[in-house]
Amino acid sequence: MKHTCFIIGMFTLAACSRVGEAIESGAEQAGKAAGNLAQRVSSGVEQALEIKPDVSTDLTRSGLQTGKVLIGNEGEGTDNKLSVYFIAGKHIDASITARVTDVQNREIGRAASRLQIDSGQARYLDFIFDRYTNIDGNSRVFLGFQ
Repeated sequence: MKHTCFIIGMFTLAACSRVGEAIESGAEQAGKAAGNLAQRVSSGVEQALEIKPDVSTDLTRSGLQTGKVLIGNEGEGTDNKLSVYFIAGKHIDASITARVTDVQNREIGRAASRLQIDSGQARYLDFIFDRYTNIDGNSRVFLGFQ
């Protein structure tokens, strides 16, 4: 009888071990799938909110280029802060205006900031809109000299 109980106990332990391994493997696969999904969703949101500003001819002629554009919150507003990465081909000390329009091309905000940058340098410049301006992924941004 002792031998029978011992053998049954060994089979039970072996079966539990295999079940545990299967559960652990399944959990690992589920974790990887969830991680991949989160990464794809994050990438899709980033692409949907990516704004490519329309830069005036005057800004382009002055040697300015734009890089990444970030949208953030300032004060009580939501998505009312626009940060534009500027790359200077020559020295600039000027006021730049950012104008935002909605899908129907109606202006929803306007802000100006002073850009002081030397040739060959690059930096972010923040444009702070009032709290009612909400820059969406489908908003259009226009940049020009004030």
